Amino acid sequence: KTGAIVASATSPSFNPNDTNTIKSYMNPLVSYQYEPGSVMKIFSFASAIEEGLYDGDEIYKSGTIQVDSETIIGDSDKTWGEISFDTGFAYSSNVAATTLAFRLLENGKMKLPDYYDALGFGKKTGIELSNEVTGDMDVIYKSELANSSFGQGVSVTAIQMLQALTSMTNDGNVIKPYIVDKIVDSDGKIVYEGKRTVVNTVYSSETVEEMHELMHKVVYEGLTTYWQIDGLSLMGKTGTAQIASPNGGYLTGEYDTIKSFAGIFPEDNPKYIVYAVARKVEGRSSQFAKVITTAIEEIAKYAKLTETTSKNDLSKVVKLENYISKEVNNVVTLL
Repeated sequence: KTGAIVASATSPSFNPNDTNTIKSYMNPLVSYQYEPGSVMKIFSFASAIEEGLYDGDEIYKSGTIQVDSETIIGDSDKTWGEISFDTGFAYSSNVAATTLAFRLLENGKMKLPDYYDALGFGKKTGIELSNEVTGDMDVIYKSELANSSFGQGVSVTAIQMLQALTSMTNDGNVIKPYIVDKIVDSDGKIVYEGKRTVVNTVYSSETVEEMHELMHKVVYEGLTTYWQIDGLSLMGKTGTAQIASPNGGYLTGEYDTIKSFAGIFPEDNPKYIVYAVARKVEGRSSQFAKVITTAIEEIAKYAKLTETTSKNDLSKVVKLENYISKEVNNVVTLL
């Protein structure tokens, strides 16, 4: 609700107690820009909902979609067939996101990039950290519009993504992130104080409520159970993006992807946003998920957000007596 960054962990890192360990260090939170992948579907879907162009029960044909004479967009799995748009979000369908982006065309004008701009992508957030970069949100051609709807062909920073995600926890209002709580001079006077700052209002509360339902389905009705956490209601969106090659195109190695997850919890009254990004993850997706869900569990426990539900049926509770040194046959009968 506030925009305060309460924790940030990055790699490569350094030992702050030994400046000799710092080698050309850039803070990945603000200084790395990358293609974010399907986490961007949160905003392409939300924008279509906001424009009244979304019906979650509507059926479309997944698999592939022809964008222009040279570009075909495909889903990660071509066997889903005809599914609803709500299911398309849970399954992370690129075809669904592309279809919605094209619906956001009006008289040849692309509306989706305007939403991205309003959310703060393509510009600095102004957080109190040095070397913040802007990312790149240039979208000109129809193929670029399609790719941008599922987070390819555009670049963001982690701090921009966190800022944009606040629209999902503040009834459509984008909240500026800050990391310095306050600065006090030698006389005890507060000379600077971080505070809640509304940057923009992008979505209605109705749109946000519908997105909460869609993000719930990702965790509980998606293709995996990796993100489910006992005792905590979590909603989120996964992302997998290709890595741009310095020679043009994309890298093609087995691990040449950027994996990410945006999680918001608890679902009924969001307190935290966790956004995690990792480049060239060697291992299974479940291992990547476990690192993040473990962190979320720790945060939830610390903040006393974990829900505990008793599964005891009190009508079936039996009180046991003391049977020490009693006659065995009698005890068996009693038990």
